[in-house]
Amino acid sequence: MADAAHDTTVTGNNGTGATTVASAALTTGGSRRLLLATVAITNSSSQTVSSIAGGGLTWVLVSAQAN
Repeated sequence: MADAAHDTTVTGNNGTGATTVASAALTTGGSRRLLLATVAITNSSSQTVSSIAGGGLTWVLVSAQAN
């Protein structure tokens, strides 16, 4: 198995109060890639993001951590 390597970065910003973060279309350098979405909220300690959308993919929550 090959070492992990960064392929591409796509960002999305849905503004204050949004519960879904949507990204633009994305492409990778090949097939069979693991894609990760990292979400950070910087505008409110009470905002919650409940889903990720975009890229022509179905996103599934694997892990969540609250500070």
